[in-house]
Amino acid sequence: MIESEELTGVTLVGHSFGGMVAAGVTARLRHPAVRRLICLDSPVPVDGDSIITVTPFGDHLPEMRTVIDGVGVIMPGDAAAMGVHGEDLAWVQRRLTPHPYATVTTPLHLPDGWNDGVEQVYIRCVTGQDHGPWADMSRVDESAGWRSFELHSGHDAMIDQPSKLVELLDEVCTTKQAA
Repeated sequence: MIESEELTGVTLVGHSFGGMVAAGVTARLRHPAVRRLICLDSPVPVDGDSIITVTPFGDHLPEMRTVIDGVGVIMPGDAAAMGVHGEDLAWVQRRLTPHPYATVTTPLHLPDGWNDGVEQVYIRCVTGQDHGPWADMSRVDESAGWRSFELHSGHDAMIDQPSKLVELLDEVCTTKQAA
């Protein structure tokens, strides 16, 4: 859609696994099509990484693999483990679907300069108990150009704290990055 509509200045938000996808799209389209990449409680994209290599539970993903209609998948887990609670828990659990296994093992390819001119923002979801599956913030802290924010929320902030997430996204998109 970005290409077919000839859009520029787009903000891509990638949540969880989607942070890797959003980084791949950013690398393909580049600036000025993509102005801002927001990784929402996701891995910090680095060339050559895959979900299986960056997630703390990556060692367990192969044993979670099963085959449905000839396709390797990982069956959905318990939404409560990602901080979904109360009335939202049953609603989310009904909507979880198997995840194609190849998408967690395929490495991300980010060529040199993939993020030139693209503002990079990281939003970390934190709760009182833990800091989510992507708790290692060293890549954000060590990588020049990343702005980082924390949101008091479970991993699925769009369900757990939708209003606060919208407020934060609005703030991120309306304030300029320091030079």
